Amino acid sequence: MKAVMFTGNNGNTLKVEPDFSEAHAGDAGMVRIQISGADVDTQDEVFDAQVYELFTPAEAREIARYFSEMADRAEKGEA
Repeated sequence: MKAVMFTGNNGNTLKVEPDFSEAHAGDAGMVRIQISGADVDTQDEVFDAQVYELFTPAEAREIARYFSEMADRAEKGEA
């Protein structure tokens, strides 16, 4: 399975990819979610920041359900 990348309106990139680096044969892997973009917390200079987190398959499914719910509400103009 390949990684997928999405770039938002502000130029930040969301990358989702499988990560089996810690898994042994037959073990479940993790889902890696990575965000890349400008670090706006620094006052002196702006630089590219990159953070990532690993999620279990169950956590990744919950995140996907939440994104889907948010998209449905956004389409309807609901808060």
